[in-house]
Amino acid sequence: MDPPSLQSLLAREPLGLRLLTPDSVGFPRLRWVAFTELADPTPYLQGGELVLTSGKVLPASGPELSDYVLRLTRRRVAGLGFGVDRVHAGVPADLVAQAAAVGLPVLEVPSRTPFAMISREVTELVAAAERDAVEKPLRMHRRLLAAAERRDATTAVADELAALVGGHVVLLGPQGEIVHRTGGASDGLVATIGSEVRDLRPRGYGASAALNWGSASVTIQPLGRRSRPGGHIGVVIGHDEPDHGRSAVLVAVTLLTLITEQEIGRRDQRRRVRRQVADLVLAEDLAAARAVAATEKLLTGTPAAPVPGRVRALVMADAPRAPHDVAEHDLETGYVTELDGNLVAVLPVEVVDGVLAGLTDHTVRVGVSRTVALAQAHTAVEQARRAVPGAPVSAATTSRCGATSCRCWTTISWRRGRTSCCAHCSLSRVWTISSRRWRHSSGITGCSWRPRGTSACIGRPSGRGSHACSTCSAWIWRIRSSERTSSSP
Repeated sequence: MDPPSLQSLLAREPLGLRLLTPDSVGFPRLRWVAFTELADPTPYLQGGELVLTSGKVLPASGPELSDYVLRLTRRRVAGLGFGVDRVHAGVPADLVAQAAAVGLPVLEVPSRTPFAMISREVTELVAAAERDAVEKPLRMHRRLLAAAERRDATTAVADELAALVGGHVVLLGPQGEIVHRTGGASDGLVATIGSEVRDLRPRGYGASAALNWGSASVTIQPLGRRSRPGGHIGVVIGHDEPDHGRSAVLVAVTLLTLITEQEIGRRDQRRRVRRQVADLVLAEDLAAARAVAATEKLLTGTPAAPVPGRVRALVMADAPRAPHDVAEHDLETGYVTELDGNLVAVLPVEVVDGVLAGLTDHTVRVGVSRTVALAQAHTAVEQARRAVPGAPVSAATTSRCGATSCRCWTTISWRRGRTSCCAHCSLSRVWTISSRRWRHSSGITGCSWRPRGTSACIGRPSGRGSHACSTCSAWIWRIRSSERTSSSP
């Protein structure tokens, strides 16, 4: 409840109090009651009291009344209660006029109402307000905790906070994008908060801001406990908001921080799962890729989309600080891994345009492949790598055996051939240690060649040289004019 005032006291009909000064004078907060018949009671007052008197020492008119009113006004009393029918038949008109002129409320107290009765009512009002001041923050906190237990916890806490403080709340995501705004938040306010968050993000966790917005104050705080915030919250409340309202803001920020940390943990787990899926897809082990993808719901608690049948690959050079950067955030709809410092994503066909649109504000070099079947994802990656602006025409490419147990990269030197799906497309024949003979690859027609006991290999930028794969036991050679270009095994 609100702190007691003369208005709440006037509402107590058994007291029979009547306000003599205009309503425009206002209703100050009421701290206590003081009985006095002194001509100058101010030395015994603290301010905020309702002074009750029968006017025994006050004349019906004259300058003494003006001095009396001025002294009470300077002491900032809440009002003057004047008992009638004891000393004065009514409240002196000059006193009422002087009080109205300086903004001092004057109440008429009928003779049937003892001053002690008024004191008891004020005591009850003050005690109730003090209890409410202690209990209201607890009630607010309980409402926020209940909101945090809902399925849509983040938006529920934001909406509950806005209702509790009578203000507005704006939630922003890890990249400064607007995630949620409570009703009534104007576009100008949201734009201002978004601009402030863009300035705060480079400063990391711990950077906050406060600014004025008309008659309200705006507080912007980070959410999360890591070096890079998982989001921000902007809270708009009135300058006169009581302390328990500001306490609710702190509790809400704490809850949203915990919720954000949980979401960051789920997001990191989802990224790890999808990175493993990407590695398996590029190794052409689709059965294992689908099995790993199915664990996403178990590990993160959120349903996982099925592995798409047709995909496009995206290779991003110069990606800033993966995996917690804008690049991988925009690529979360697909399966992302990292090859030689570049982000590589295998994306469902229908999301590619949206991903590219989300990257337009960032300085990165991106290559995108044509649409291919999932089994040809490694082909799409090589196409996308070559499509990256500034990619070299001649390059050294590493080929990895597709066997599940193989983690060795076999390095070969090659040049751009008639196809660009993988390293073997530009090779004419391969020396296999296990059979001690040369074997012809399918070369220019595609990637159907398989080293013994393995699935197909995939391309990846690397240094020059020639190394054997310890799993498939194949030496890979570049053949030109029927002559080997590196030393004999």
